[in-house]
Amino acid sequence: MKAANVDRKQFTFYKSFLNSVQELPKSRQQETVMAILEYGLMGTEPSLNGASLSVFEAIRPILDASRSKAAARLKRIDRQEEGSGRALEWEDDGLV
Repeated sequence: MKAANVDRKQFTFYKSFLNSVQELPKSRQQETVMAILEYGLMGTEPSLNGASLSVFEAIRPILDASRSKAAARLKRIDRQEEGSGRALEWEDDGLV
């Protein structure tokens, strides 16, 4: 099963993800990292259990929020390219 939206070319892998995975036994670290990578890039639901699942579930909301923000950015870009949205402009103190 895949999370909403399309495959991504990149996502942010935070140091806190690594720190969490490193608390797992070495025998579980690789499968957990791969699950995070596959979910973050392709939206593939992992088949983990035990502590690996717990680590993944703690990280999942961050990955989901990142995916939602990326999807919103793509929609905004699409609207701008179609001419139906107002182009965003930056000033020194932020967006206008």
